[in-house]
Amino acid sequence: MVSSDVQRLEQQLVRLLADYPSSTAGWLHQQCRAARSCTVQGVYHELRKLQKRGVVVKVGDCYSLSLSWAFEFVQFADRIYDNYVASASHLEILPEHNSSKTWHFSNLLRLDDLWVQAMVAIFTCSDAKEKFGWNPHPWFYFAQIEKVAQYYRLFKQRGWRYYSTIGGDTFLDRHYAESMDASFFEYRTGQAPVFDDMSRYYALIGDYIITVKLDAATTGRIEELFRSIRCLADADYQSVSRVLNSRGTLSLKLEHNPQKVKKYVRKFKEFFGV
Repeated sequence: MVSSDVQRLEQQLVRLLADYPSSTAGWLHQQCRAARSCTVQGVYHELRKLQKRGVVVKVGDCYSLSLSWAFEFVQFADRIYDNYVASASHLEILPEHNSSKTWHFSNLLRLDDLWVQAMVAIFTCSDAKEKFGWNPHPWFYFAQIEKVAQYYRLFKQRGWRYYSTIGGDTFLDRHYAESMDASFFEYRTGQAPVFDDMSRYYALIGDYIITVKLDAATTGRIEELFRSIRCLADADYQSVSRVLNSRGTLSLKLEHNPQKVKKYVRKFKEFFGV
């Protein structure tokens, strides 16, 4: 039991230093005490152990995570992501009937990876031929263009249809819509039959509904990006990359709910006249 408590204190210190570099032992002790019983001597003891293992470095009175350890950890996390998230099977992604699964992200690019994978999984494991969507701004199209292009090629190859409502009516919103293949894609900008929240994105496929939620800061950055670019000459890679790689509180919920989906799809079909 003692070793388990020590391990949790160690993990708590690493998490704190990940968010607050150059922290003193006294400040770390105050933060730890809010969640557990510990002494400042115990915090120093754990910090010394982390220093010996190369996880933490001390400069003056302040502690930070070691950059070499951080790079190694990022590579380790990337391997886990590639092997368990990017390569997840359809059975691992899709929820049971009348249930849901939710994933949390801090990066739009990682969220987009699973989003595309989930939609392909639904199409592949069902007889669905249509997708209905509410997209406040199609930032995902500019995130990983080649991967998204591969996804859209499936629509043409397999005879799927995509009906999209786009919340914005900026240059980038229209550029995305007008760049899509009209043989499978139909859209409306600035209006939708059921949704209007600019921080949420919805995709309806078969008996499944995907809900993507963005925090206020991320929503604001996307809004500003789309508002600031009025022609292709205004677009620069750094601005787009900065938005896509900014940290945020993001989530993707995949729900199997035939009744809810049927209600929404009926409204979309009336709206598009199909």
